[in-house]
Amino acid sequence: MGVVRRIVCGTSQQGQTLLKQTQHTMTAHVNYIERLNGTFRARISVLVRRGRGLARHLQTIERAMYLMGCVYNFCTPHRSLRLGLYLPNNRRRWVERTPAMVANITEQVWTVQQLLCYRVPRPPWQPPRRRGRPAAKINELIQRYLL
Repeated sequence: MGVVRRIVCGTSQQGQTLLKQTQHTMTAHVNYIERLNGTFRARISVLVRRGRGLARHLQTIERAMYLMGCVYNFCTPHRSLRLGLYLPNNRRRWVERTPAMVANITEQVWTVQQLLCYRVPRPPWQPPRRRGRPAAKINELIQRYLL
């Protein structure tokens, strides 16, 4: 029995630099990803036992994992991410934070209803690529709608 450590993507130098920047150590730890896997197994039953009906479809499992990932990052405060506020008389109050708050994506803990009702903005319109030299009218339309 043993563990084989290897770099899957990038060079050994890049891997060592990333390890030093993120964990202040030179060994890779798997406890973070294992904790996330445990959370997914606890919240998505099809990952634990054989599901029935729709859960057998890979698309349903994939959507459930995206939903649980969003709930995990936006709606669930994590104890290891909380900040302590020191108050007078040696008292302390904790400010709960989610991974999305730590990454400066949001400033609040979301409810699941807020997450499900959020309307994702459409990406900016990109004109289709055409071969050859574009006509003057097409260039004019592109400039008008992109600005």
